[in-house]
Amino acid sequence: MLQTKLIWYDAPICPVPAAAAVEHFRLPALRPLGWVLVSLGWFWGPYANLMQHMTTAHRQHYAEAEL
Repeated sequence: MLQTKLIWYDAPICPVPAAAAVEHFRLPALRPLGWVLVSLGWFWGPYANLMQHMTTAHRQHYAEAEL
């Protein structure tokens, strides 16, 4: 007897384990202000370094006498 071994026949069972995993590994809920503060803390360092580099390059470029 022939059997189909196509992977998409298993697709209907995937949402159930995914929902169970989400419930099991749920992170502690943060209020929106908490998410904003976490995001600012995470991205502030690279952003500040980039802005400092761009400002320094801009000032050096326009500080030359021949310009």
